[in-house]
Amino acid sequence: MTNVQATAEVASSAGGTPAGNTEHHVVPGWAGPAGEVRCTCGAVYAGGSVRESSRLLGNHIARRARAAAEAAGPDQVVSPIDRALADSAGQSALVRIARTNMLREISRLCYAVDRAALPAPRAVRFDSRTHAAQLDFDTEGEAIAWAARLGAEPGALRSARHFAMVGATGYHAIVDWRGVRVDLVSVVPVAAPAAADQAPAVGEHYQTGGWTGGPGECGVRCACGTVFDGFDSPGEAVDLLNHHIVRETDPAARKQAEAVSA
Repeated sequence: MTNVQATAEVASSAGGTPAGNTEHHVVPGWAGPAGEVRCTCGAVYAGGSVRESSRLLGNHIARRARAAAEAAGPDQVVSPIDRALADSAGQSALVRIARTNMLREISRLCYAVDRAALPAPRAVRFDSRTHAAQLDFDTEGEAIAWAARLGAEPGALRSARHFAMVGATGYHAIVDWRGVRVDLVSVVPVAAPAAADQAPAVGEHYQTGGWTGGPGECGVRCACGTVFDGFDSPGEAVDLLNHHIVRETDPAARKQAEAVSA
């Protein structure tokens, strides 16, 4: 039978955070004799096994995060960690637990006391298909700092690049962290040149716009009207646009492309 305990005595006897704490995260390294698991708010879930208890605790954390997001007024700010927890509410128990553990580690890096704390991301997203994570930052320096920390292990940093698009500059790094791909992205708006306000001449090929979002929501637009959308990162969309521009403006490249397609 499922049993839920949320008393100060239970939390205190386990040597952890006392009840009444408004944080909701899994307490690492703690399990009771009957497979109980504990939340930092003091609630202890006993489902008969660690797996079942963890599933119940994952539901508890998701419900609390969703309630906090719904209760926030227009002038209140919901942390990116809580928002990501609320967005995971519809996923399976194993996915929610994995995401909760990763979000807890992200939170620890933002509030570290044993080393320099990292700047908090503006948003944390998860790809529902691949379960990869994306952290969005307000500045390039913030994204670079995370790439340096998460990519410190040999082979962890898969790629890192700067890119430019009309009206913005950006940085995109990919790291393998805790067995999961993590994209670290910053897109900073810049003043557009005056010529950008003029209508492009027919047949011209250059970037006239772009947009960013989560995985599968990034894209760019060419002056000729061609749109490249549905990419996981702005850099991937820009790469394809650059190939398009070369193919359309370089006769040799166009001839080669036509030969390959034939």
